[in-house]
Amino acid sequence: MQELLDALGLDYGVKWIEQDLHEWESGEGVQHHLSAYGGMGSFNDIGIGDVWAEALLRELRSVCYYFAHHLTDKRDTVALEQSMGSYWAQLWGIRCLACGCSVTPQYRLLYCQSSR
Repeated sequence: MQELLDALGLDYGVKWIEQDLHEWESGEGVQHHLSAYGGMGSFNDIGIGDVWAEALLRELRSVCYYFAHHLTDKRDTVALEQSMGSYWAQLWGIRCLACGCSVTPQYRLLYCQSSR
């Protein structure tokens, strides 16, 4: 998540994650990280404008939130997937790995938004 936030130029998010990692590594816990998920200006409020980056950030937020709540549990991918929920209408399109240009048909964007 830290690398994505950095790539998007979201410095406050990068600093937040740096603090999270420091507290985790020093044994202080995950409360700082979990506090990023509620209230105004939280990780849930980040709007990027790039549907692909937003989809990736949404997935990373869900994974980080799940692991913060299940620190000592054995890694269970089924439970992780269930906690993240699923959308039967998936966003799709194409993206050039060389230049980053992406194309998603407008009707697919509307369909994906309306099905949530």
